[in-house]
Amino acid sequence: MKHQRSRVRRVTTLIAAGALSAGLLGIGSTATASASTPPHTSAHQAITQGLIKPPYDINNFLLGVAGAPTEYLEQVDSLTEHQVRITRRTGPHTIVDTWLKDPSRFRPAYLTIDLLDVEGNSVTRYQFNYPQITKVAPPDRSIQTLTIAFDRMIIS
Repeated sequence: MKHQRSRVRRVTTLIAAGALSAGLLGIGSTATASASTPPHTSAHQAITQGLIKPPYDINNFLLGVAGAPTEYLEQVDSLTEHQVRITRRTGPHTIVDTWLKDPSRFRPAYLTIDLLDVEGNSVTRYQFNYPQITKVAPPDRSIQTLTIAFDRMIIS
């Protein structure tokens, strides 16, 4: 059973990495790394320090707001040059909920989405500068989809 879960995680990680990479192929040179990109963080470390809750299921994406690990995402898709769609669990438990309640008062300088390996370590980080929530799909059984526009993407 444990071997099967490990295999499923590896396959899920590879599929997720492939999907994100395929979406980025059309972007070209706008997706460049920066020396000012924050260092990768370990999801395991964030969980053990009580900063975030462990995922409900096998989740390979970790959302960060202004450099702080915030929550695991259910899904990341529809990545374009200036927009990304994320699916998350709802609840008044993270800074994302604060952002949703009053987007005019709180707007982070950047978001990050880390693609995690099976041990919870960041493999690839996508940083989205000057993000703005443009669409909020109504929750469906505690799952919520957000469309986020951004000015610039940095991949490291």
